[in-house]
Amino acid sequence: MPDEKKIPELGLAEFVSTLIRETFDAIITAQEEQTEKIAQIAEIAGLPPDEVAAALLTPEDALAGLQRIFPAGEAPFSTVYENAPYRPEPNEYPPVFVTTGYIMQKADFANGKFTLTGYNSVLQKVSQMLAEEKLQLIREMMRNGLPKIQVDQGKILARVSFSVKETEGETGASPTTGTSAVTTGLPLTFLKKIDVLGGKTLKSIQLPAARMMVKQAADTGSTTSDATSVFGEVEIHFRTIT
Repeated sequence: MPDEKKIPELGLAEFVSTLIRETFDAIITAQEEQTEKIAQIAEIAGLPPDEVAAALLTPEDALAGLQRIFPAGEAPFSTVYENAPYRPEPNEYPPVFVTTGYIMQKADFANGKFTLTGYNSVLQKVSQMLAEEKLQLIREMMRNGLPKIQVDQGKILARVSFSVKETEGETGASPTTGTSAVTTGLPLTFLKKIDVLGGKTLKSIQLPAARMMVKQAADTGSTTSDATSVFGEVEIHFRTIT
């Protein structure tokens, strides 16, 4: 199996920013695709049947339509094919004119059988009929109004592994002891317990310089001297404003 691509470790702020940006891009892309699709449908609704047949119908679609309109119980599952038996008017069979409105020409049959020209002529007429059916459905959709999905609110939920890491950098002096302490560009943080009434500091606890990191959740968490990893989820609720 190929190795799964893992999301690189990011700071919490960068990770959340990426989630929001990607969600925004996805919503915009979806709106663009819907608008393009609606424009395509509107354009198709104004085309003549022969152009709709050329644009939307495959040879397989036309053959399936021929088998549906002129069915037969065995292969090729249609009574219309090259060299198939044909009886012209007044008792035409298969009933090409009654079924499709196409008038068979002299080149379409010979010796009581369909010629290749006749088969292709009936197949083309069937394709036109299928195109007219599609056009009727599309125009009915246009009259009723095409649906459009609008994202008004949602929730982003990502399962991640959180890591709180002590970062190393320049050394500085502790304001309380004067001794050096491991720091980074971020200032050291001190948690003070204050006597509110007396206005005196009862206790001062130095917190290490740390950075919250997140990455794609692994199968197991880990705990080391400089990193504490726990499973969790980042949940972001949003709503769109237009």
